[in-house]
Amino acid sequence: MVGRSGALARLVALARDEAGPLPSLALVSGEAGIGKTRLLRELVRALPPGARVLAGQAEPGGLGRPWELVRSALEGEVPTGDDRVGAVCTALRERLGHHGVLVFEDLHWADAESVAVFERMAVSGPPGLLLIGTYRPEDLSRRLPGGEMLARLERRQEVHQLRLERLSRAEVGAFLAAVYGRPLSATVVHALHTRTGGNPFFLEELVGSAKDLEPDELADSPLPWSLAELVARQLDGLSLHERRVVEAAAVLGRRASFDVLAAMCDAGEEDLIADLRALVDRGVLVEERVDEFTFRHALVRDAVEGQLLGRERRRLHAQALDAQRSLGSSDLAQLAAHAARAGRYDELVDLAREGVGSYLACGSTYQALALATEALAEAPDDLLLLEGATRAAWLLGFNDDAAVHSDRWYHAATGPEARSKAIRLRGRVAHERGDDALVWRLVDEAKRLIDVLPEGEERAAAFAFVAQINMLQHRPDEAISWAERAADEADRVGAKRIHAQALVERASALGMDAVTVTADGLEAMHEAIAEAEQVGDWVLLSRGLNNALEMLPPGSPEQLSTIERLRDASGRAGFDAMSQVQVEIHAANWAIDAGDQALARGYVDRCGELVLIAKWGVAMWQRMLDVMLSLEEGRVARAEDLLARPREKGHEHELFWQVLEAQTALAAGRRNEARALLTAMPPSPPSYGYRNRLNTALDLAEVGAALGLDAADIRTRLVAPWMEGQPARPSVERVVEGMLASAAGNHEAVVELLAAIGDVPLPACRAASLVLLRARSLAALGRRTEATAAARETVARLERWPGPRRLAAEALVARLEGAEPDGELTAREREVAALLAEGLTNAEVAHRLYISPKTAAVHVSNILTKLGMASRAEVAAWAVRTGVAAKSG
Repeated sequence: MVGRSGALARLVALARDEAGPLPSLALVSGEAGIGKTRLLRELVRALPPGARVLAGQAEPGGLGRPWELVRSALEGEVPTGDDRVGAVCTALRERLGHHGVLVFEDLHWADAESVAVFERMAVSGPPGLLLIGTYRPEDLSRRLPGGEMLARLERRQEVHQLRLERLSRAEVGAFLAAVYGRPLSATVVHALHTRTGGNPFFLEELVGSAKDLEPDELADSPLPWSLAELVARQLDGLSLHERRVVEAAAVLGRRASFDVLAAMCDAGEEDLIADLRALVDRGVLVEERVDEFTFRHALVRDAVEGQLLGRERRRLHAQALDAQRSLGSSDLAQLAAHAARAGRYDELVDLAREGVGSYLACGSTYQALALATEALAEAPDDLLLLEGATRAAWLLGFNDDAAVHSDRWYHAATGPEARSKAIRLRGRVAHERGDDALVWRLVDEAKRLIDVLPEGEERAAAFAFVAQINMLQHRPDEAISWAERAADEADRVGAKRIHAQALVERASALGMDAVTVTADGLEAMHEAIAEAEQVGDWVLLSRGLNNALEMLPPGSPEQLSTIERLRDASGRAGFDAMSQVQVEIHAANWAIDAGDQALARGYVDRCGELVLIAKWGVAMWQRMLDVMLSLEEGRVARAEDLLARPREKGHEHELFWQVLEAQTALAAGRRNEARALLTAMPPSPPSYGYRNRLNTALDLAEVGAALGLDAADIRTRLVAPWMEGQPARPSVERVVEGMLASAAGNHEAVVELLAAIGDVPLPACRAASLVLLRARSLAALGRRTEATAAARETVARLERWPGPRRLAAEALVARLEGAEPDGELTAREREVAALLAEGLTNAEVAHRLYISPKTAAVHVSNILTKLGMASRAEVAAWAVRTGVAAKSG
């Protein structure tokens, strides 16, 4: 389901929507093999148990068989009567009930009678019904019953259109990584994306037929029989002239222009037009743009070229190369490909050396990497090709490939300037791969080279490299010092791009050191971004925008606009490692800070589809966000499953995992486990940005308070190390004191301490929870009007944030406005609350009190409602704080 999570989420939401006066209507479109049926199968799996689903599928030739599609859905006799359409609709309603799903697949083949039934159900079915129709756009016209119906329905009611597109290169990479359990090389991903055109069916067929083949052999593996049969059917009956055009088009690759085909086939205009018209009518070729033709499916092209004799193939590629050159083609990658396949290898290397830099400059990174890799087979020590291959692989996030190329480049480079250039990119790649030992060896070598390099651009770049590594390794003081030296050197020699880089490194270091995150620091970043944009370096601009996000107010409009600028800049740069997963991570964090849970979940799930091809650190952040969001949604089992999956150990990120594990254990009622995790928390947290440090400090305080840990221990051991040197420390400590006062039942202190929290940059959901703590204390002090207002404010703040936090706020509002303002528990309920403080499950509570698990669950529900709480953990903390646990013991 790579690339389909958004469509699936929309269908699931529609299936649960009962609000409208009419049934919900969704139309899923896409070419053959794009995954329409697979999407619907996943929808059925996602529906609640007992949901009723009826599905019918039309078949080729179904237009001439009345009621065929309906018969498929009803699996038997079709009702008859004067109003047969009405009788069939009645039968469908009876089987589906009020809230069901009716699917008609392949409406382009549907008979008129079945189409009439679908339309009747759409306009007069029950409101809770979801109707789904699928079709191929290229095969459905208004002349067909299904086409006419869709046009009418779109005029009458809201139609949810879901167009399934082919998988992108990144999604093909994620698909293959999921199949093989590891990322595959950029070469394999590129080759399979090209062969299949991103069509999921073709991709699955190729992978499924591979059997014992190594993944690297997939790029050249033969077609499986089902695809070979499809290809054979399309080529049967071609004339000699048509076959010649098809062979020339196959050799030309992705697109074949009319003029090049004419030159290769030595054909006149009229004859070539006739041949091309016949091939388009047969569905072999399509005219994608004026005078440009492509195969409807790339695998047909593969099959045609594969049937050529070796000498035929070389001759055709040579003809293609000469024809395109004579017509002034600037497609260096295609020219290089023809040179390679024609055996003209010197021309291949020359074309590649020119093309790699050109493609990198315009953001065509995949093209640059493919071209450099092919040419390196003929010129393995060419420094320009090695540099291009390293840079392209790094930009795409293929860091293992980048490491191989950068190592070869480093060992092939001689002389101080060539060596320095190779070191700079090799060091960045080593950082991405977490090889810190190599990183610092390269930094030391760069420092030695600075002493022998002449004054100039490369020396300035070496200064900037040392600054960058210190910034990336969280050494802000050293980064700022080296960046200032780089800027001075760049100024002296007029190296504008290096000067812009120096400003980005310096401003990024200022943003990392929370002590200096001030208006001046943010102004420095804006200046750096403006200069990067002025020199036209989209990669550098992307880095600046990425690092600026840490310095902007969380959840703010400015942060969102910066994310969109980052998406645009990294896309222009071909910086897929940034534009794919990293941007989705930023967008998810923004949605969390802004308090939009559904939007955050969409970003996290989208990121999860692509994260297998990303560097480890990004994958780690994606999974951490997923755990945190799952807890906020109340999906504790999902959080536990995510935490149980393998992850890299011994990394400084392990501390963040430990915090998440403690939160999850507490949410699951395993208090002893949560307490042990906090007790084992190391005293020295990692050197990450102040936002991560601030949120983690508050997470620890929240969990510690819920567990009833000693307040002094929470202050000094859990919170203080994370906030050391932070400008927001006094405000954060005030919030922490408010949490601790709430846990201790000191309501006057809570009301005072949490009266103003606006000066702490908190996610919306956490800020709402603090308002809720204050509301509870106001209620305990008898200030009922103020408490009700604060509780309502909490519900309003959590309008787009369903889950335990909002449930707790709604429960408090209900209690304050209800008949039992004191929330007094019965004796049995106090016994249950005491057992919850021991971390017992409902079944264990039932066993201890000799009651049924169902009765135990009812008691727990009543306790939550009376106390205005949303979780067992909150009840357990209350029982410890009030002494209920001790009294029952």
